[in-house]
Amino acid sequence: MQNIYRTKDIGLAAALLTTGKKLQEVNREGEISWFLFEGLDDCLNLDKQYWFSGLVGNLRTYKQ
Repeated sequence: MQNIYRTKDIGLAAALLTTGKKLQEVNREGEISWFLFEGLDDCLNLDKQYWFSGLVGNLRTYKQ
């Protein structure tokens, strides 16, 4: 489980899904949901892009 990225931010999780990252599972800890993705290094890079407005893509992909 070393190559797993965890986030509890649903917006970031949606952005990771939109960029093609594979969701491994969702863990609940009380009222908090943790989204686990494979590809730690890629996800860390996408996380940085997300927070600094550098992530570009069709973010409506999963809405359609």
